[in-house]
Amino acid sequence: MGKRGVFQGSFSIFKRLGKNKRGVAQTVLLEAMQAVAVILVLTGSLYYVNTKLAKVGFFKSLYARDTGMQATTMYAAPGNIYFLYYVKPVYEDDADRHRFTFQLYDNFVRVNATGAPRQSIYWYFSTEDSENITYSEGNVLGLLTFVKEGSQIEMGKKARITNANKITCPKIKTEDARWRQRKIILDAAHGEEESERNRIALSIAESSLFPSKAGNVKLTRKETGAEKSLDIDERAEIIGKEADEKSIVISISIGKGEKTGNYIKAYYNINSDDGTKQKSRKLGCTILNKILEYEDLEDNKDINGAAVMPSDSEEIEKILPRGKTGVVIELGNIDFPRESNFLYDTTDVVEAVYFAIEEYFGEE
Repeated sequence: MGKRGVFQGSFSIFKRLGKNKRGVAQTVLLEAMQAVAVILVLTGSLYYVNTKLAKVGFFKSLYARDTGMQATTMYAAPGNIYFLYYVKPVYEDDADRHRFTFQLYDNFVRVNATGAPRQSIYWYFSTEDSENITYSEGNVLGLLTFVKEGSQIEMGKKARITNANKITCPKIKTEDARWRQRKIILDAAHGEEESERNRIALSIAESSLFPSKAGNVKLTRKETGAEKSLDIDERAEIIGKEADEKSIVISISIGKGEKTGNYIKAYYNINSDDGTKQKSRKLGCTILNKILEYEDLEDNKDINGAAVMPSDSEEIEKILPRGKTGVVIELGNIDFPRESNFLYDTTDVVEAVYFAIEEYFGEE
């Protein structure tokens, strides 16, 4: 009896110990599984973060390299070049999260992004007689403009308006204290076949602001009626007779086609002499900058971008004869959604064009 009791007691202890071992094993296994789960979560989180940062880093490196190669190509290429470069968002569904900063100077491109730890750097090459690019702009998305004429390259921001974007204007003297006595020729580019475009162009060209403050304004279209519209050859004849070495020509045009976006552009005759081209570029640049400034003050976000660009089209050759300072201003896109299109209320545009002319002739 006593031995059996001892044996039974020993067996009971081992039985409980066996049960405890299984409990310990289960506990260890559970904790191990929890640890694995934590490791997987941490690994996934780190992978997610690294993937996000890697994507931002990829775009920074891409834009630094592409911008540097573009600048090098433009310096090396003969002739004049106009180039648009699209800076796309890292994430289309959250475009504002990572905007880019571009800096170009001392033959290097530096690109960073909002919230990124460090910038990407790439070189570009310029010749000894070239004017180096000095450009620094943050908060960039959308289109960047590259323009090369002669040995000079300029960049401009063409993102949606968040504050007044400025196109760099040529440094050429256009000061004229007697500018209100000079001829300012305003041309409404579109005829009766585009009645809405013609209406907007004429509303600017015929604004009372110009005759009231600038007494020598000449209009190529005297009246708004379709029967009074002049074709391009008749308007070109008026411009040829009226324009002299002191006058400026501003032809107002409206773009068409919603898919093209709502860009404002200034075209000038690429075949004019260098002095005339520089003055025309400055005139166009000043007008576009003033429009951007006015529209930004109104918190208007519907302008996609602005560019001053050379052209040798047949229309340009007729409306802006060689040697005549002038621009064709294309004021965006008439098909852009009506509820947000700045063209449907031309008050700001008229004032912007007028004060741009005043600034063009004013002191630097």
